[in-house]
Amino acid sequence: MAQPTTGKPPHPLASESVGDATTDMFARWMHETEAIGNDSASGSPSNHRTAVVAACIAGLIVAVTLAIVFWPDELRGLVAPPSASPSDPIAEQAPPVPSESDPAGVADALTPTRASAGLQLTENSALRLNSGAETQLIDGQVDARLILVLAVLLSDHTLTVADFPQAEESVTGLRNAVVITQLDGSDLVSNAQARVDATSLLLTFTPPVAPTQVTMTDDGILALVDGPEPPGLLATPAAASSAP
Repeated sequence: MAQPTTGKPPHPLASESVGDATTDMFARWMHETEAIGNDSASGSPSNHRTAVVAACIAGLIVAVTLAIVFWPDELRGLVAPPSASPSDPIAEQAPPVPSESDPAGVADALTPTRASAGLQLTENSALRLNSGAETQLIDGQVDARLILVLAVLLSDHTLTVADFPQAEESVTGLRNAVVITQLDGSDLVSNAQARVDATSLLLTFTPPVAPTQVTMTDDGILALVDGPEPPGLLATPAAASSAP
């Protein structure tokens, strides 16, 4: 009766062909080893050294082959997996962050933030806009200070806005003025009391959002902000969406 085998089962790679190749390598190694004695007997030091080196190399090849065939699992743990290709040393650099010395660059970087706040403003039923003014808000072209002024006024009043003009004082390229034509349904051109009320409301604001100029025009009341748009007035879209 066959005796049960013990120890590690043969690896599937240990086929007859692999065994033959290993045997052949072992035979070559033995042959090189025997050559050491012959070279030593010849008395040639150079031949002796060559034979020793050749025998060592052959023996190393045999040892590595045997290890690969019969101990692959153990060796697998010693070999590190191939690493990812190194990153390109000439990686694409991130665009420079706009600074206070570049107000137009700062304004461009905050366009998505203004566009998000402007879109929310257009969805307020207390605000009436012509198509051009609505587009300017949604496209993020309106100065954040004016967006905040309108948002505060709309909490207690209804407004009609005709336009967001770009005054000559704009250093950012943004629409830094607003033309309000109606307050709580009253026309600001024909109704003197409505003009007084609207002007008083606009003058109650304090820096950094306070209009620097409030004047009456043929179309309505114009409120203007000048200088660079202060950073951090509006919450970023990501921060606003994560707020509870």
